[in-house]
Amino acid sequence: MDTAQIYTILGICVGIVSIISGIVFWLINKLDNDIKSLRTSVEGINTSMNGWVQHLTAMQAEQSKRTDRLYQMFVDLLEKGK
Repeated sequence: MDTAQIYTILGICVGIVSIISGIVFWLINKLDNDIKSLRTSVEGINTSMNGWVQHLTAMQAEQSKRTDRLYQMFVDLLEKGK
């Protein structure tokens, strides 16, 4: 094999490795950006869900109060019936 052929083959190999390295670097950066975007979305959903949890807890407490009053009314009616 001629020296020029060896240099050509080495040049092609370096070029291929460079292209593959560039693609891998681009993919890693894209994945990193996608993960950051997903994290931001999940944090927003978490904040929104915290508001809903507080709202639903307050609604449940009010419903419990109404149920307790209804139960007390039944007890009072039963006591009056005696």
